[in-house]
Amino acid sequence: MSLEQDPIDEFEAARAELQAISAQADANAQGASALADDARTLQASVRSPRGEVTVTARVGGAISAVQFADAALSLRPADLSRLVETTIAQAQFQAAQRFADRAAEAFGTDSEIAAQLRADALAAFPEPGPDTTGIRY
Repeated sequence: MSLEQDPIDEFEAARAELQAISAQADANAQGASALADDARTLQASVRSPRGEVTVTARVGGAISAVQFADAALSLRPADLSRLVETTIAQAQFQAAQRFADRAAEAFGTDSEIAAQLRADALAAFPEPGPDTTGIRY
């Protein structure tokens, strides 16, 4: 009796492995397609702590909307400018994080693709620190 594996068994094992690889590739293609749609449509809106300004940012950082409430009129221009900048940074960060979260859903939280997209998002749009506007209400 030989210790060698039967060639047919080896062929069947190789075929099963190729089918698994093919199935994973199909799943990755579907995930990539869904993620591409998300890249075009996903956005995040952030409102300043007291509601003076609301900013909506898309994946990639583009700002699609800036809205001011009447309360913005009570701020000095320099304070309003800092508040808008801070709110923009928060909206961009949140949009990037949502995209990274969708990548993790599409490819798995432990996938290299999701990890790289999250790292890229953090590099492009770092998490804003605490409110540093210095605005005194």
